[in-house]
Amino acid sequence: SSYIFDPWGHLGPKRRKLLDESWAGLFQQKILPLLELTNLIENRRKENITKFARLYVQETSLKESKKVNFLYYQTTKYLLKEVAMIKNEIIENRAIQSLAKTLRYFVREKKYGYIDNLRNAKKESRDFEECLSKMLRETRLRFEQDKKIHPPREDEIREIFKLANENFEDVKISLVMLALSLPEKKEDFNEE
Repeated sequence: SSYIFDPWGHLGPKRRKLLDESWAGLFQQKILPLLELTNLIENRRKENITKFARLYVQETSLKESKKVNFLYYQTTKYLLKEVAMIKNEIIENRAIQSLAKTLRYFVREKKYGYIDNLRNAKKESRDFEECLSKMLRETRLRFEQDKKIHPPREDEIREIFKLANENFEDVKISLVMLALSLPEKKEDFNEE
């Protein structure tokens, strides 16, 4: 769940299943992402895009299945361009696409920590850099263990930091949104 402290953690598995299948579970799975989408459209606040995408991907993916329900690439591109007003040069940047591909691996594993840390990173803090360095260390470890993960190149990482210095919010939002969406090309998705 997306809670640090699960308010329903005291329930046994049977009661928890009943709760998840009731209106409360339906509300959490289906209505919360739609409320975020409504907030996004009404308020046009960039940070609502990543909140919507994060809720949508987590809450519409089946908990007992390995399958993750990603956003469609065209939907993501529309939200980034038309709602968040992010330039195409950032969205289609090869370094951003490469790092999003790496982040997508962790989303597929249902490990949302890196996505959440990036979403909540502030320009004034070092959260962005720290999150990416932790993720890159884990990426190298998994790559060495023959996991099918895409390790970004060093020049791509340098380019990400350069872009983030120039346009932090747009880079951060693009990375998160692209990681929570299907890749543009089908062959890029054959990492499993």
